[in-house]
Amino acid sequence: MSSSNTLENIVKMLSSLLLDDKISTTFIANVFGEVNKLSTLVDQWCNTSSEPFAQDVCSKFNEIANKLIELSMKNAIVRAMNNEISIEQDTLGNILTTLIKILDVLKNIILRSIIVYDNKILCKVKKPFHNKYSIVVPGYTILIPIENAVVLASLDYIDIIDVH
Repeated sequence: MSSSNTLENIVKMLSSLLLDDKISTTFIANVFGEVNKLSTLVDQWCNTSSEPFAQDVCSKFNEIANKLIELSMKNAIVRAMNNEISIEQDTLGNILTTLIKILDVLKNIILRSIIVYDNKILCKVKKPFHNKYSIVVPGYTILIPIENAVVLASLDYIDIIDVH
């Protein structure tokens, strides 16, 4: 496949990614894979080219590619939160599921928890884990920083104690 066909393919895929009503995480992963292939080819050309304009071309390409992927990832996260993406049991699906869970936990902390001294909250331990210099076990009630609680609750190690 020529590089122009690859580029046209990526443009079509990105259009679908941004405009189609319902897409899947497999489709999104395929788009990102195609962008990765093109980016790798361009990087290879940039590293071996002796053309005087190569540095400018490579710099512009990397700038555009970074912005494009950043916007596509943000779009995918928002669409996943709005149930506009079919989240499958693949790598991207698992990542999106975790991000959505983290955001839900944070929302629940803000709405339903009592935030105490130094931005810490009360939590009930569900699975054992190492906390500072000790291991906490299921059943313990602990006071931990919000940023730790968000991650641990998202991974089902703790339950956030709420006021409702």
